[in-house]
Formats: sequence, structure tokens, C-alpha cells
Amino acid sequence: MRPDEATTLICQLFEESCIELFESMQCQTERIAEHDLLGADAPIAFIDAGTDDFEVLLTLRLPFPALTMTYPVQDQILNIDEKELEDWILEMANRLLGLLKVKLMNRNCKVNTGLPSHDFGFDSSHSINQQPYYAFHFMIDDELVETGIRVETLADDINLAADFVPPDNNIQAGELDFF
Repeated sequence: MRPDEATTLICQLFEESCIELFESMQCQTERIAEHDLLGADAPIAFIDAGTDDFEVLLTLRLPFPALTMTYPVQDQILNIDEKELEDWILEMANRLLGLLKVKLMNRNCKVNTGLPSHDFGFDSSHSINQQPYYAFHFMIDDELVETGIRVETLADDINLAADFVPPDNNIQAGELDFF
């Protein structure tokens, strides 16, 4: 696949993964046009992944009310401290990458993943190698969130199937594959 086709497909799969992530937390999710209302102090998580053919950097920026709203086990918790929310945004970044990774694996693309990190007030559009940054804005239960992906292609022919490839039946969902 040509690099521009691969980038388009990866961004499409990323957007689908974002929607799946928010909907899995029972949030009403609506994609909106680019928005600039997130404050500079909104926490942001980063996580990278890649193959021999491309590298991606995913970002997830949620204001504190959105983090609190999506935090699990809210019914019995009156106060969620900042450290728990920092851990939660890292977990959400892991989940988002996991959803994207499954979609890529279903296209015969094995992805190696990095560890998430986070920051406050970072401008995600200025990271890794000046490659184009694709931002996706969503309203989740009336809270604005931003996700983004930067794709850096490293080859002229990207090993990524355009269509879904049925997974290998040797591994059942939830099983670990040791290599």
C-alpha cells in the first residue's frame, strides 16, 4: 500500500477506535468540527507504536471533568484525586492504542507498542518530526475532548491490507500469545 493510502486508512481506523473507546464507557459520542476550547491545562496522554513500515503517536486530551466523568467505579467515590486521574488518562491511552492495534492486526499488520506518558498543557501538534498531525474532536456527554494521531511512514510500500483479514483462529479472544 502506498504511504498516503496507509496514512488515510490508519487515521480512519484511529477515529473508529476513538468512538469505540468513548462508547465503551457509556458516553454519548459525537464527532465535531475542529475546536479550540480545551484549556492549556487539560491533561494529555501520549503513546507510540510502530512497525518496520510506519510509526504512530497517539494523543488523548481530556479536561478534568471528562476524566472524572469516565473514571470507573464512580458510585462509591466522592472525591477522585489528581494522581488517580493521571493514572486514568494513561489507562485510556493504553485502551485506545489497544483498539487501534486490533484493527491493524486484522489487516495483517503486527504493531509494537510503547508505554504511555502524560503532560499538562502540551501542544500536541508540534511533536515527532513535523509529520502531519490529525486531530479529532468529540463531544462526550457535553464535554469536549481531543484525540490525535501522527503517522510517520518509513517505507514506500506499507505492509497493511486494505480490507479486513479474518483473524487466525488459533488464538481465542482474551488469550495471551507468548513469543
